[in-house]
Amino acid sequence: MILTLIANIFPKLGEGDKETFANRIKTWHLLLCDVDHQLAYTAVVKMLRSDEYPSPGRIIKAVKSIQMAGIPSAEKAWTEVLVKLDPYKRPEWSHPLIGEAVRCMGYVELCRSENPGMDRAQFLKIYNNLLDRQADRQENEVVYRIAQQAVFQLVKGIG
Repeated sequence: MILTLIANIFPKLGEGDKETFANRIKTWHLLLCDVDHQLAYTAVVKMLRSDEYPSPGRIIKAVKSIQMAGIPSAEKAWTEVLVKLDPYKRPEWSHPLIGEAVRCMGYVELCRSENPGMDRAQFLKIYNNLLDRQADRQENEVVYRIAQQAVFQLVKGIG
């Protein structure tokens, strides 16, 4: 369905004989197999409305951007930390990554700090690194599963 939508706008995608097109569909399916169909469709519509060619990588990037909407930005996370800093209370964080960044810096040290500018810079760096690591870890898991599936299909096709 997604490929048909894209091919309606970019007809060259649908060119070729039936076998070539079937292989193209299999390849797209393999690359997008872990992506929620509705999110992918939403991303493709958004891309087509902005005149951007929706390649599999761009679709995945757009879907991840949509999914990241629930994760606070580093600035919002830092604002939450500032509001909840109290050496006499144990705060509840709106997202686990905020708590992880605070743990890396040391909660008590943050409460006692006299250099908020340096703390902010350090927090933003730690938080963004944690976000990047989380995204890399998730992508590596997906790519590994996709590669395993591709190898299985290749072996199955040979045997």
